[in-house]
Amino acid sequence: MSIAQFGFRHTKAIALLVALLGVLGVWSYLTMPASIFPNMSFARIDVVVDAGDLPPDQVRLQITAPLTRAFLGLPSVNNVTSTSAQGNAELLVDFAQGTDPRFDLQYVNQAISQNRSVMPAFADAQSMVVTPTSEVVIAYALRSNNLSQTVLHELALQTLVPQFYGIPGLGRIAVMGGPEREYHV
Repeated sequence: MSIAQFGFRHTKAIALLVALLGVLGVWSYLTMPASIFPNMSFARIDVVVDAGDLPPDQVRLQITAPLTRAFLGLPSVNNVTSTSAQGNAELLVDFAQGTDPRFDLQYVNQAISQNRSVMPAFADAQSMVVTPTSEVVIAYALRSNNLSQTVLHELALQTLVPQFYGIPGLGRIAVMGGPEREYHV
């Protein structure tokens, strides 16, 4: 028996099956949540520490190393990945899957508070749960043959950033890099 013969013999059953699948498809379309960025939570906390003009090796010794040791001692931590740069440290703390990101964030903030005395007083640490909307969507780099990085940084803060404010759907604008202007007296 061929598929065509089977289809001709059981037309009512096939029509019923197609109708049932169509109804289930419409029902699932109407009841399933949908968004551009669905609510997802990862077992990952991102910690960014602004350390002013501290050189990378000092950032690593005074900020990154103590925080890494503190984070590795937290419950359910699988891995800590860190990056040290001029005046900046970023640490990604990966927790075991299934943990509550809110509690993970509290653990990380407690570890940062406990290590404040070891870090430089001017170091500013910010931590947040990694979500699809927290990552950078687009980044621009400014460079010039005539202007210094300091002047480009000031130009971006004073001219470009105000132009972006008020755009619907824009979450956050950050200017990274370029030292601040210094005066030697």
